[in-house]
Amino acid sequence: MNQRSYSLGNHRAMRRHSPANQFAGNRECRFRPGWAFVTTLASTCLSLMVTTPALAQSTGEFTASSRNEAQEWKGFLLKRNPGWSIGLEPYAGIAVLVNSDETRGHGITGGVSRVRIGYVEFGASLELSDVAIERWRQLGVFVGAFLPMVNWIDFDTSIGIAQRAYLSSDTRYGPGGFDVRGAALTYRLGFSDRILDDTFGLRLGGALLVSGDLSHHEVPWLYEVTRTTVSGSTPLGGVSIALAVCLGFDVAFGGKRPAR
Repeated sequence: MNQRSYSLGNHRAMRRHSPANQFAGNRECRFRPGWAFVTTLASTCLSLMVTTPALAQSTGEFTASSRNEAQEWKGFLLKRNPGWSIGLEPYAGIAVLVNSDETRGHGITGGVSRVRIGYVEFGASLELSDVAIERWRQLGVFVGAFLPMVNWIDFDTSIGIAQRAYLSSDTRYGPGGFDVRGAALTYRLGFSDRILDDTFGLRLGGALLVSGDLSHHEVPWLYEVTRTTVSGSTPLGGVSIALAVCLGFDVAFGGKRPAR
């Protein structure tokens, strides 16, 4: 019995150290990295299968959002519920004065102070010209319409009445020159854009300005040249047409100010 047990133990030891068993162990060690690679690959594929639909959904939502944002522009629209504002708008430009005698060019400067309620505006204006035989100073009031636009520039148009004074210090009209005053009708067609869409905003634009005197005057003049007296008269009054560049500001209250 002891001999049989010894033989069986030797046989098990020989099987443990046989080449076939050694080859099987080596094969298990050799293929273990391969199984790790397969496991990693399967895990990666599973992760992709889970995340790809979510990524596609998020990409689709981003594309739809971008498409909706691109479709928000609906053309040039009149701004709804514009509220009200107060503003000051200085301007400068060139003008021509046409009367029965001749046409003369002038440089002008001035300003507009306006109150806008909804689409209606009213206010006061001041205008001064340079000297070309005469100069004028004009002070008036106006009422009109102001149209604030979305995705475009704003427009304003107004009519008014003003007092226009023609001035000259030339002594041939007398010791103090002349100062002739009269009423005039005014018309303005302007366009502008608000640089900042906030409560306080700068405004840049331009305007066509037309003023017409309701009365005309003849101012006599007299001077002597080498013991010879020369006399005549200068017609005053007419129609002035000007193109001006405007740079001002306004303060807006209430209403919606959508981004442009």
